[in-house]
Amino acid sequence: RLYNCRTMEQKRRLLDAASDMCHRDTLLIVILWVQQTVKRDLFYEEIYKRPKAVDVYACYLREAHRWEELEAFQLTIRMLETRTQDKEGSLMHSRTPAELALSIFLRALSQDRVEDQLVVIQEVIDFCSEIPRGSLWEPCQKELDDMVETCDRWQSLLEKQALIERVDSSTIHEAPPPRGLGWGWK
Repeated sequence: RLYNCRTMEQKRRLLDAASDMCHRDTLLIVILWVQQTVKRDLFYEEIYKRPKAVDVYACYLREAHRWEELEAFQLTIRMLETRTQDKEGSLMHSRTPAELALSIFLRALSQDRVEDQLVVIQEVIDFCSEIPRGSLWEPCQKELDDMVETCDRWQSLLEKQALIERVDSSTIHEAPPPRGLGWGWK
């Protein structure tokens, strides 16, 4: 039945109907279908207009560990928020910067090497620090400050771990032969 919706207007109505329903899985099916049938920028614009769809799609990307896609999506939502705020003076998704910082942080945690984690953690700190105080994202400033504090602590722990790993890898431990246990005695 989804394939009967061919025009953009039909797809918009379907997205609206699915957003009005309280069934997350149905909305996600519609979102993923629309994603496959329209260009990416148009898809993001249509999802942006439906806050429930933004939440469901972001949750889907997070659960699927598709960190780069989640970051791209949230950056686009942030850009659309800025454009909308400039035109209308209000925000639809005021937590987007905090959500984006969290998705970058989660990407850091998924890295295998400590050095890679440190690089991505620094990206989070830089991102949070670049958002000016008193900006239109002031409502999430406390969350961003908390994220920077968490990242600073995590970064410190990772640096200690990297030092320990370097020391461990440079020292070869050979177990001494057992003594005085009666082994090998005649």
